[in-house]
This record gives sequence, structure tokens and C-alpha cells, in this order.
Amino acid sequence: MRKYIKKVPPPIEVITERVKEIYRFRCIPQRICRIIEEICCAENINPYFILTDCRLKNFVRCRKKIYLILRSELDKNDVSKHSYTTIGRWFDKDHTTIMYEVNAESKKRQLRQLSAYRKKIREKEKEELHV
Repeated sequence: MRKYIKKVPPPIEVITERVKEIYRFRCIPQRICRIIEEICCAENINPYFILTDCRLKNFVRCRKKIYLILRSELDKNDVSKHSYTTIGRWFDKDHTTIMYEVNAESKKRQLRQLSAYRKKIREKEKEELHV
């Protein structure tokens, strides 16, 4: 018979120290670290779970938001957007993963805009019929 050991999460200080080590190891710029921490704070998620391979739904959603913001934001010199490869290196992911997430989210946004546009057209058509 197996005895199950209850896993106790490490103290917050240990997790915070691990996050700092990950930032240093992956050479993530300070500005990007602040963006990650701000978004995680707004979502009430510890950055450690965003930087690891944790696949819980709310962690994945937060990670997607960070990818989108980093991809749309200009780099330090305001020359170009951050590349998929660079973002992938920061999060220890393949660049195609970042590309897929960003494209999927932008398609969702386009569909929302399209449906809002269609709704406006339907409302105008209804108004014209009633007039």
C-alpha cells in the first residue's frame, strides 16, 4: 500500500528567489521583468508559474497576455517589435509557440470586431425596416 505524501508549497521567499534566478539565467531585461510582474500582479499570479511549464488555464491565459503585450510593444530603441525568437528565449519556449499564441489571439480579436460590426449593420437594417 502506498503512502501519499502531501506536497507543501515552498515559502514565498524561495519562489521569489527562484524567479530572480530565472530572470538572470534567461537574460531577461529589467524592463521586461517589470512588465511580467505587473501583469502577474494584476492577474494575482506568481511570476514563477508563468516562467515555468505550468499548464493550468489561468497561467496559460496570463502567459498569452504577456506574449501579446511584448510582441506589440516596441523595443528599447523604439525601432521594432520584440521578435518571436527573443520572446521564446525569455520564456524558454519555441518561437513557433509564441507565434501561434499571438496569431490565435489576434484572430479572436478580429472575430470580435467583425461580430460587433455585423451587429451594428443588423441594428441599422432593423431601424430602416421600422422607419
